[in-house]
Amino acid sequence: MTHQLTDVRAALIALLRGRTAAGVRVYGTRFYPLHDARLPCVLVYTDGRRSEKVNEAPLTVRHNADIFTEICVAACDAADEQAETLLRQVEQLVYASPTLDGELADDLLPADLATEVFGAGERQIAVYRQSWRGVWYESPSDYVGRADLNSEATSPQEISAADTRWDLAPKDGRIDATDHIPLNPEPTP
Repeated sequence: MTHQLTDVRAALIALLRGRTAAGVRVYGTRFYPLHDARLPCVLVYTDGRRSEKVNEAPLTVRHNADIFTEICVAACDAADEQAETLLRQVEQLVYASPTLDGELADDLLPADLATEVFGAGERQIAVYRQSWRGVWYESPSDYVGRADLNSEATSPQEISAADTRWDLAPKDGRIDATDHIPLNPEPTP
């Protein structure tokens, strides 16, 4: 079982690989050693996530992730034009498949673009870093009772009954009534 961040990153890499001027040089990490033979390229990575509860019952959590496409080209007179051409190709592909084939609940939308130059002398790399906002939802209750996640988990089919104790008015801390509810009753003949 992979994390949703991994699935989103892999879907974006699959969408871009071989379909831009970077060719197959689309890498799923920001820590890829770059040199002229690996340029131009696109680095795809996530950099944080914010989560919030959006529904109480069933519990639903909305995740907002920051996803980056970092376009790297050799710094030269035409570096900006090359990077912007590649940026446009990336944008068009994302706009054509905004949920990354269903990995996201909402369309992947661009947020901020930053440009930088790294290196010194003849070994400079121009970088266009585009941030994107991706959204998906998760229901933590989907994981309750799964034996593959918790060896002590109890599935609803293993619970045979529920007992309820009632402290009726006036509340005095004493149990005034009880209910025994069989949850998997045997069929009556």
